[in-house]
Amino acid sequence: MFPISRADEHFVDAWVDLEGRAVEGNAFLSPHFVLPALRFLDPRKRPLVLAVYRNDGACDHLIGLGVFIARPPAVRFPLPHLEAYRCPHTFLTGLLLDRDNQWLTLEGLGAYLSSPTVQWCGIEFQDRMADGALDQIYQDEAITSMVRWCEYYRHRRAILLPKAASETLATVLADGSFGKDLRRKRRRLEERGEVGWRFRTGRDVTPECIETFLRLEDQGWKAEDGKSMLSRPGHAEFCREMFKRFAADGRAFFTELTLNGHVIASTSNLISGDIGFAFKIGWNTEFAAVSPGLLNELELIRYAGEHLSSLKFIDSGAVEGSFIERLWRDSRQATTGILTGGYAGAAVLPAISIARRLKRGMCPGQSM
Repeated sequence: MFPISRADEHFVDAWVDLEGRAVEGNAFLSPHFVLPALRFLDPRKRPLVLAVYRNDGACDHLIGLGVFIARPPAVRFPLPHLEAYRCPHTFLTGLLLDRDNQWLTLEGLGAYLSSPTVQWCGIEFQDRMADGALDQIYQDEAITSMVRWCEYYRHRRAILLPKAASETLATVLADGSFGKDLRRKRRRLEERGEVGWRFRTGRDVTPECIETFLRLEDQGWKAEDGKSMLSRPGHAEFCREMFKRFAADGRAFFTELTLNGHVIASTSNLISGDIGFAFKIGWNTEFAAVSPGLLNELELIRYAGEHLSSLKFIDSGAVEGSFIERLWRDSRQATTGILTGGYAGAAVLPAISIARRLKRGMCPGQSM
């Protein structure tokens, strides 16, 4: 465990390499995301990096990594603990685990949390994928004897399966009034001129492409509420640097809906390993009546099998009940909770569980 400020170029290179061979990708744990976030959004935060190494006799190989913030005792967990680092644009937390050494990494994590010399009694994760790589601890008694997972709550998260996108498209367009409305809006847009769509990745993710996205994202309620990237100090700068880093590795893609050659809707997306991650969307509010944002998403579904067949799925990053569920019909579960280690951490779990049940009984339908 060490301060992220001590991460030199050699370590960052090893971090990028680990991300590429992780058993489960996570763009929000990429140095391409975390380092710009710390520079432009959270300059006062001092995260810690938990790095797990395997020694093959010649050198040490990075096989596991997490980025955390040290937290004092709190109501939900009354002992000193770590919290997975999140910036305002982080939609998924977790760990990067080497696909060939995930068991060894989890065992090392368990040993670390269970050590009497370690002050942290747990690691809190908000919105990590349930049934993912970290949940493999349940399959090994040696690891589960050292750590325990206490879930606060979970929710459904829409995903798009590129290899099944054609079936998804057919289902959406056949969905009664919703499908009929989408087809009608497409026809109304075509009445205004030539409608086009393009998929941009690699060198096509130019500064102009990023600026076009930022201008479209800075419209409507986001701009009015001061929540767009351009309306908040540092957020646009973060976005530019972050996309520049991912694009240089061929791991960023944008989709653009055009009318007479002008972009009227844009989506921005990231790739980590074999998983895609939707980031932000924007559209020209002048065309709100024909929902250009929805039509752009519809075209992504139409062409996902062609452009993104190497991806297992694309994570929407959306909260349950989001509009994207009308289009992306598959889902996974995201979970929030704490991974505890040692006797002290395990001792408070029953109290946390009881408090959670009591709260649910007093406030039906709410999660702790």
